[in-house]
Amino acid sequence: MQASRKVLVWSISVILLCSGLIIAQEEESVEVVKPVKLSLTLRGEYTDNRDSLSEDDEEDTFNFYVKPRIDINLDWERAFLDFFYAPSWRYKTDPSDIQNEDEFHHDLGVKGERSLAPGLVIRASEKFDLTDDPSIDEGGTFVRRDQSYILNRADVGLNYELSETWNVDLAVHHMLKEYDKDEVAEDSDEDLTRGTALLINQVTPTFSLFGMGSFSTYGFEAAEGFERDFDSAMFAVGVENVVNPGLRIGAAAGIQTQDYDDDRVDSDDVPYGNVWLAGRMNPDNRLRLDVTHGIRDADAYPFASQEYTDVRARWDWDLLPRVGVYASGVYRFSDYDVSFDSPADETDFAVFEGDETTSIVEGGIAYRFSRKTSLTLVQRYEDVDSDVAEEYTKNSTKLIFGREF
Repeated sequence: MQASRKVLVWSISVILLCSGLIIAQEEESVEVVKPVKLSLTLRGEYTDNRDSLSEDDEEDTFNFYVKPRIDINLDWERAFLDFFYAPSWRYKTDPSDIQNEDEFHHDLGVKGERSLAPGLVIRASEKFDLTDDPSIDEGGTFVRRDQSYILNRADVGLNYELSETWNVDLAVHHMLKEYDKDEVAEDSDEDLTRGTALLINQVTPTFSLFGMGSFSTYGFEAAEGFERDFDSAMFAVGVENVVNPGLRIGAAAGIQTQDYDDDRVDSDDVPYGNVWLAGRMNPDNRLRLDVTHGIRDADAYPFASQEYTDVRARWDWDLLPRVGVYASGVYRFSDYDVSFDSPADETDFAVFEGDETTSIVEGGIAYRFSRKTSLTLVQRYEDVDSDVAEEYTKNSTKLIFGREF
């Protein structure tokens, strides 16, 4: 399969680059301070909406996970190489007709970094998942398809200090997502390649200016014959200020352009913006706020992209020496709109525009029995109100036991 070959090519490239970080060490000695770490996670999860469907079709289920993990961390004077592998067994008490009662999943990754010269650093990473966890793909947000899939992400990058006040960072990212079931894959498989350039000017020790640009090419499967692939470019300038040692704020503004492979779909330009705040209110409290507006790939078929405004917040609090709590929230408003140059009746689609609102609230409390043992309780609520896809609400409760050996 062509997509699988892309995973192999990217994986080999990243592994070779990471291996090169080792070879380049010549006679540098490896630090042997516990390079191998073993751990185990046991997780139980209940959800009242197994398949993220509307209220009339909701089904609840329990999921149980057993997940051992091995980490190998190697450090040199001017480089490091980290590897992990975490197989897992998942048991579902009430699977649907197209789901397995139990499955084995795999999660592995490798990343390395090497300083080639003063001020010049190269890096590479590879992350592979074989899973059906619907929270992995979108950084903990959501994925409607609760089906088995592979997700491969590869990154290579270079950072160079041009001077004491100027820094440049170049990066290439590739993501491939393939579903196991053909009926899902035919309209949900994805392929993304993005190149990014960032130029930073440290005007003062606490204030910086930056400019950034990126070019992305998105590829999608489409069972209905509508070409969903598109290219996107983004250009922005921004500022960041360190208000005090524990607080930084920043903002960026620019423009994003879209060019669709389907000649019937008009190209589009939208404003891009991002505002953020991150820091500590006191030594025991950490806060992060982000507001972003722009264009990204679609969550609803058969659309290719969505114009969105995304608001995210996370708060962490070390309540007691052994107890930590956190709360996070995501609110995203998405506008889906496809304008065809040719009459709409030449296509098979009934819906060409609509809005979608996604709200997610999550909170958790963790108790640390010791430095190596912890127990965490997590509660999560999702609400999707949509004109272009199925609406649903979903509650999930997780109990997670972790132990490092």
